[in-house]
Amino acid sequence: SEMCIRDRYLESAQRGVDRIGSIIQDLADAANLEDSLSGDDLELIDINDLIENYISNYSLLHQEQKIKFLGPQKPVMALVSDFRIEQLLDKIVDNAIDFHRAGTSIIVSLEVAYDQLQIVVANRGPTMTEKLRRTVFDSMVSHRSNQNRLHFGLGLYVARVIAEHHSGYVRALNLSDNSGVAIEIRLQMTSVGREDTSEQIKLGETISVLLEKIEDKNGDVIVSAQKAQKIKGWDKLVQAYEKNEPIMGKITSKCKGGCIVEHIETGSV
Repeated sequence: SEMCIRDRYLESAQRGVDRIGSIIQDLADAANLEDSLSGDDLELIDINDLIENYISNYSLLHQEQKIKFLGPQKPVMALVSDFRIEQLLDKIVDNAIDFHRAGTSIIVSLEVAYDQLQIVVANRGPTMTEKLRRTVFDSMVSHRSNQNRLHFGLGLYVARVIAEHHSGYVRALNLSDNSGVAIEIRLQMTSVGREDTSEQIKLGETISVLLEKIEDKNGDVIVSAQKAQKIKGWDKLVQAYEKNEPIMGKITSKCKGGCIVEHIETGSV
């Protein structure tokens, strides 16, 4: 009937609008990402806990999709921006869901190898050609298999930039039995000995801290001596700049137009 035809046209138009909106958002993310990354604060984070919470929240919002997390039963510490790692996971998990075989689960795993941590997002479905595995993280739109389904490029490009900002990398692999694809993220773990503030603090000593939360899920007050030190460090950097004084720093990563340097004395970036 005429009503059914109109409804189909409206549904098709809505899908087109949603797709365009997604592309525009990806373009905005890609355009602003490298500049905004340089302003991010990196914190010592338990990646195992971060991913476990991420998967739990994702499952609540997408109950129709099966997603499982396999991780070690211990903390895995790394110096990262937690928001950016979640953004990276968003792009890769969304990609896995788009191409997974109906009725199968998305598997997210975390492993530790020497000084690196490895996050793998695997899905059953179409595999990738060797050429696509090499180019899938470029800032271009591509497609997988013969479905002519436009995809990739911007979302996975964003994931690559975030991984490289954390001195890591991403790569795409076909599963060993050719039943699907795995996206592997490698990041550097932090030697927690990066001057552990807790070992320097003595009982009864007065220190400066930054109040992060008045109450967490356990009812505890959350403070950070490291962040307070970085704020003080920034004041020192401003003074050094105004007096044209040299400072000692360590290059931690590259960014658009230069590199990110950590102030040796205070840890400010």
